[in-house]
Amino acid sequence: MVPFLVLAGSLALLVEPSLSARRQRGPERHTRLGLPIGIFGLSAYGGYFGAGSGVMILALLLFTTDSELPKANALKNMLVGAGVVVSVIALAAFGSVDWAAVAPLSVGMFVGSILRPRVTRRMPAAVLRWLIALTGIALAIQLWLNPGS
Repeated sequence: MVPFLVLAGSLALLVEPSLSARRQRGPERHTRLGLPIGIFGLSAYGGYFGAGSGVMILALLLFTTDSELPKANALKNMLVGAGVVVSVIALAAFGSVDWAAVAPLSVGMFVGSILRPRVTRRMPAAVLRWLIALTGIALAIQLWLNPGS
């Protein structure tokens, strides 16, 4: 099921601009229940699987809050970051942790958190949208072909 969810989120990211343009002419963009229910469901999914949750949350945010990709991406980063902090605390307290892997992962996450905003602010939104979606599609294919990895 995970590859299909990742693929759906990636494809939603690609079609969002045309759907948002139609919606601008129609009913109000914001939904009272859609965003909290979606965030709750995707957060539960992200806490358990993790794979592609960022792409799916980004698609949800673009559909329900802000159609500007850099703003929605920044909000997605904050939401995913909060989820990661909760997961880290829970795993450190109750799970088995390979502490030798913690240092390189922490360095990579720290460097990525510094570089990612600088790159996304300078990159055209259309290019960023396609890169994120294509990466999500590649991830979905990899998860479908190698479900245990």
